[in-house]
Amino acid sequence: MMQKLPIIMFILLFTTSILTAQTSEWLENITNKVGLEDVSVSRLWVADIDGDNYPDLVLGGPKATHNTLRVFLNRPGSGSPSDPNRVFIEFTDESGINQTRDGSNRMRISDVAALADVNNDGHIDIVTSIYYHRFTGYKGENDPGDRTEVLLNDGTGKFTLYKLSGLNTIQLDQILPQGLINASGIAFLDYDYDGNIDMYISTWFTDYYASTADVKQLDVLFKGNGDGSFTRVNDAAINSVREPMYGVNVTDWNNDGWQDIVTSPYCRSTGSVFANNGNGTFRDATSDANYSAQHLLRHGPGLLCQWEANPADFDNDGDMDLLQVLVHGGYGAGEGRTTIAVNGGEDNGYRYEWDVNLLKRDAPLNSHLGDMGATWFDIDNDGKLDVAIGQMSYPQANLEGQERLYILQQHEDKSFEDISKKLGIFFSMKEGHSMEPIDFDLDGDQDLIVTRQARDTLLIDTVINGQSQKVQVPRAYMTIVLLENKIGNMNNWTGVNPKMPLGVNQSGIGARVTVHSGDLNQIRELQAGLGHFSNQQPFLQTIGMAQKNRIDSITVRLPEKNLLSVKVYNPPMNVNLDILPNGTYNIIKTWAEPQAIIAFKQAKLDFGTVNANESKSSEFIIQNIGDADLVVENYTISKSSPIFEFTSNTVGFTLAPGEERSIGAIFNPDKRGLFIGEVEIISNAINGSRRGYDLEGYGFADQPMIAIDQNSIDFGIVHIDTPRVKELIIENFGELALEVDYINIIGNKDDVYELLDGQNFVIEAKSQKTIQVKFSPIEYIDYNASLKIGSNAYNDNEVSVSLSGTGDGPRPDLAAEESYDFGTAEVGSFKDMDVQLGNSGGGILTIEKIDIIFNNGIFELLDFNPPYDLGANQNMNVKVRFKPKQTSSISKPVDITTTSFFQKVRRVSFTGTGYDPSSVEELCCSHELNIEYYPNPTVQAGFVQIHNANPNYPIEIIISDESGRFVSQSTHDSMGSGLITLNTESLSSGVYYIQIYNGIKNETLRMVKVR
Repeated sequence: MMQKLPIIMFILLFTTSILTAQTSEWLENITNKVGLEDVSVSRLWVADIDGDNYPDLVLGGPKATHNTLRVFLNRPGSGSPSDPNRVFIEFTDESGINQTRDGSNRMRISDVAALADVNNDGHIDIVTSIYYHRFTGYKGENDPGDRTEVLLNDGTGKFTLYKLSGLNTIQLDQILPQGLINASGIAFLDYDYDGNIDMYISTWFTDYYASTADVKQLDVLFKGNGDGSFTRVNDAAINSVREPMYGVNVTDWNNDGWQDIVTSPYCRSTGSVFANNGNGTFRDATSDANYSAQHLLRHGPGLLCQWEANPADFDNDGDMDLLQVLVHGGYGAGEGRTTIAVNGGEDNGYRYEWDVNLLKRDAPLNSHLGDMGATWFDIDNDGKLDVAIGQMSYPQANLEGQERLYILQQHEDKSFEDISKKLGIFFSMKEGHSMEPIDFDLDGDQDLIVTRQARDTLLIDTVINGQSQKVQVPRAYMTIVLLENKIGNMNNWTGVNPKMPLGVNQSGIGARVTVHSGDLNQIRELQAGLGHFSNQQPFLQTIGMAQKNRIDSITVRLPEKNLLSVKVYNPPMNVNLDILPNGTYNIIKTWAEPQAIIAFKQAKLDFGTVNANESKSSEFIIQNIGDADLVVENYTISKSSPIFEFTSNTVGFTLAPGEERSIGAIFNPDKRGLFIGEVEIISNAINGSRRGYDLEGYGFADQPMIAIDQNSIDFGIVHIDTPRVKELIIENFGELALEVDYINIIGNKDDVYELLDGQNFVIEAKSQKTIQVKFSPIEYIDYNASLKIGSNAYNDNEVSVSLSGTGDGPRPDLAAEESYDFGTAEVGSFKDMDVQLGNSGGGILTIEKIDIIFNNGIFELLDFNPPYDLGANQNMNVKVRFKPKQTSSISKPVDITTTSFFQKVRRVSFTGTGYDPSSVEELCCSHELNIEYYPNPTVQAGFVQIHNANPNYPIEIIISDESGRFVSQSTHDSMGSGLITLNTESLSSGVYYIQIYNGIKNETLRMVKVR
């Protein structure tokens, strides 16, 4: 297909960049104003539990275990100018959220939770579970009897424990009391699209102290029955992984419309991607997705721990990327840390690739990172997702003072800048833990609610030396902070609340929302249960639109078997919308008094194509879809350009509710190209007192126009004796003759690229010409150049085509041992040995020279007169004499220079031991044993490289775990130097020790196994 070059575009717009540099005025801490002062919690679940569209709060913590929940409903504020228009009122007791199965007055323990409509009655319910951390805390009398429970919502935020859920009788391990589960995350999904919400629970250890005995729990998949009850599903792929997990997320990883599962591992393994097969089963797609928490090293010994893998399409390319939140990371070379795994999309098999340089955090390079949570949100509504990260004072993490809330703003190049100092939160928001975006007042921007650890001192009464005194005692406690966004809604936005048809889960879990506006396409997925301990965001999606003047359409892909979509065209901007199953919308009113709402009958005024220096008239229609008069003060066209004009004088006007007004405009193009203009409308509309409206038209004039069929030519791997020719098609899709003045090849090393056609010619209108380029490599290297085509084309007078190719040919390679051991020789005497060298590759390998470093005459090459040529798979012997001068073990480095394609100079070693026959040690030889092990960490198989100075004794290998428990033993044939393969596939993740014995000496090394 021809690559049409960009159309000449002329943009005639107002200067509309409202947002300026980041300042402390962007965010305001309004915690005390909204009624959240003195609330000590660590976990956040944000959802509308009383059906008024405003997001409410379910809060958990602040302890690691044995927590209860608190509920705060979002209610209207006092209305005074100094107060926010919404506040949070505690509703915990009334909600019944802590009720117990036995009806006792104590409060039920709930550490993990997720919210969704599990019985499809239109109300958001909650599932809670237990994280017991250490089994000793739940053994015997320490077990309070609380289990995983479903609580059904009556629609007002009042819950009733559903005793028939089937979750309280889970039996994951026979050593556990019935129903007890060590949950680290809950995520909802509808994996079979039967219209009922299903559930995945990630788990930790059954008994952490017995972890070396593999007492780990399986994660659990449950099928929802649609009435609030669940049935356990034994999926082969999911049950094949028994590793401790610290969270779970759900997303459509590969854009097939089905919801996949992504787990986060606790410092032992890679984590998993379980891909939905669309038939009620899953497959392990971890390798296909290139997903891992261990792509890089931890800061210090051990493996990285992952808290969550939060999905979002941060780069707006149509697939779901992951924000992998990692503990124990660092900024050093080769060290991993919280990072974005970029989805490669369909062309790359949806493989994830880490880019640790995207998140540029303001922190010392020697930091040890204790990240506990992170989230995506768009702080400035510019259509590019930003990131917030919470770092606690984990061991070593606070040594450099970097334990704080990080806010990183995304730039055009997809990198993220730490703007925390500019926002004034660098020092005030220390020890961030969990955070979620929450448009708590539905004003069109994403506020941020954060839990953090605060530190201060407390005066307590005590007795010292018999006297009562007040003493300052340091304390640390969890607290909550609401940061109100003060600038996001200065950009345009939309709020999208998808409503589901019958037969689809009523929370819309798994639905994908796409908002289209010109060249900006943003997607969101409705998710419940986000990573570690299942934080949650509102289902109503607040989406920034930058300074876009229109929404072309909103598409909701429904979570159902036929993957049907609902599409709404040209909805109004800067309001919250219910998107209905029939393709219409309702405006969610967040105001009490009647208001005017401005809308437009067409998303934009498109004049189509008009000949240059001619004119075309058309009109657009302004609508008032509100319930109060719309007063338009004035309207003007940007830049006062004669390209776009009004057909009559502009005067203000008023539209009653339901009325509309036509505005005439003229398009006067003066040249060929796409023209974009804007009408600015000043009014009293609640959805934007200053609104823009797009004008668009294409001016036409006869011109030569160039197109090429490819932007790059890759010749691939080409043998040096066989040049390759490829073709490039140049098309003139214009109306006048295209005159090609030159075709030059730039950066043409060794002139390996050659143009086989003329460098100047004419292509008539609506015609094309094929040119040929030849690639003749002369070395085994990569060649890159560019082809420059200069012409009189109107759309681009110089076109560039990249050229690439790799030279290839016979690849000889040296076959040699890493070390040649001459054994023992008497001091003052000598010992001769043949050193075998070979060519393990193709073509001719030339042995050019052998240099023995720091030799001092100890080793001597006999009758060695290079060069020597070796054909493919040929060998030769070089006779070497060992002449020890003293009783000691000797090792000399040796450099062998050849014409190897891969390594011109190969370093090996000559070793030997000199002995004195009169010594009592005359029967002793060197019993040194040197071993290397790789790769480390190991997934399936590892390799032990042996350098053994006692080659007459078999090699014994013993593997044991950290507790010293014997795992395996094997005996291998005696050898000098060689490679032994260890099959570790059956081993569980963890740390092991490999002990190797050569009959005289033991060596031990540490091995880390991951799955």
